[in-house]
Parts: sequence; structure tokens; C-alpha cells
Amino acid sequence: MLTPLINPTSSVVSEIANNARQSIEFYNALQGLPLLSKPIIVFFTIEKLANVLILSTFNLPSPTFNHGLSFNSNIIQVQPKGLFARLHDCYVSNPSLYSDKSSFKLKDLINAGPIDERGLLDLLIKGGIASNKIIDRAGIRISLHELDREFMFAYAISILSRYRVNDWM
Repeated sequence: MLTPLINPTSSVVSEIANNARQSIEFYNALQGLPLLSKPIIVFFTIEKLANVLILSTFNLPSPTFNHGLSFNSNIIQVQPKGLFARLHDCYVSNPSLYSDKSSFKLKDLINAGPIDERGLLDLLIKGGIASNKIIDRAGIRISLHELDREFMFAYAISILSRYRVNDWM
């Protein structure tokens, strides 16, 4: 059970600050990189920002998680443990996305957004920008939070650019 962060120690505050600094350094380093290599640093930037949110939300030891995702044959598989699951817990109370080991085609993840102006208005009226609808590989229609979608997308393109360079090109 995750407990909320109430009184952060100086060590936690320092770790939050250092993760934020590192994310800024990664982001600044992106400016000079070619598209061939950029996705790797984009994901590291997002990963550090995820650590900031997790450390600011929960009373946890230093987040030394795995990514919590895998990417094979253009399928993104959500794992029950890891950085992705903890990030998801920061803004969604339902763990089914990772506890059910949902999986998505990269193509479907890309096509789940962006939200058009009318869709945005509908979401605001209904209580906030929380999700895009996507069908997972089991055929279940899932509301996917935009932060989940962005994290998964950045992870997938970083894997493509690192390990499947020809596909990325």
C-alpha cells in the first residue's frame, strides 16, 4: 500500500531537486541532438520528471524501479510493477491498467489523440482532461490518461531509436 508523502525528509527534498535538475539538463541537451538520437534523451527527461512526481506524492524509498513497460513487435506491454505503475498511481486511483497487464499497439496509442476542440470542451464539461479512449490488445476499451499515453509513447520511440535504429530511421 502506498502512503502519501506528508513530511518529506531533507534527503527526499534533495532527491526531488536533483531529479528536476537532471531533467532540465537532459531537456537542454536535446536542443543540439539529431532526430536519430533525440528519443532516448526525451525518455530520460520524462523518466526524471516521473521520479519528481512520484517522490512528491508518495512516501517511498528512492525510486529504483524498472521502467514498468516492455516494447516488442510494436506492442507496448504494461507491467504490474515499475516506474510506469508508480507514475500512474500519482493521478489515477484504479490500478487495472497495470494490474491487468494491458497492452497496446504503438499505432493505436498514436491514434488515440490529440483531442480536438469539441472533444476538449466535452471533457472539461464532464470534469477534466483525463483520458483518451483506446482499445487494448484484449479488445477492451480503456480510458487512457494523457500522462500514461505520453510516457508509453516516449518509452516506445526510445526503444526504437536505441535498439531498432533502422526501423526508427
